[in-house]
Amino acid sequence: GKTERIRKLYPDLIELKLTNNMFPEKVVGSTNIQTGESIPPDYAKQIILSASTEEERKAVEENIKNIYEIADKIYERSKEDKSKKQVILLDELLNVNPHVQSLVYTLVLNRFVEIGKGIKLPENVVVVATGNQQKYSQTSYSLAEPLEKRFEHIIDMEPKVGEWIKEYAIPEKLHPTVIGY
Repeated sequence: GKTERIRKLYPDLIELKLTNNMFPEKVVGSTNIQTGESIPPDYAKQIILSASTEEERKAVEENIKNIYEIADKIYERSKEDKSKKQVILLDELLNVNPHVQSLVYTLVLNRFVEIGKGIKLPENVVVVATGNQQKYSQTSYSLAEPLEKRFEHIIDMEPKVGEWIKEYAIPEKLHPTVIGY
């Protein structure tokens, strides 16, 4: 229910499903070996393009290198206009090993993507993470203390069956056998 709640609150969110076998490029981007050109991760490109003017979008489409200059302009513009939050959801952060967790550290700390000269994401970007505690999941890991301290709120939710039935199962019309179980 955690991810579903966030999706309902922020239907335009950018979801980054974290897994232990994911390629680091999904989080930090990559470099074209032949050209040496930095390639930002899709979520960063998506955020920059969503805040770009038509002219800026065309410049990025013509040459991905332009994204760095445009990201800087968007970051400066975002200092004045913080009206609409852009949400990046790091789904299942606690279910990935510390190596994968470390990939998101700079993103969470500074809203910065370290590829090429780096992309500073707009001021209105908020990073949200989900995960199950170790007492509820045999596949979860502790969140490294420096990373944990970077999150503003950590909500420890205890499962409440009655609340789940009333607020989720019935409105979503789950099969009565599932609700009864």
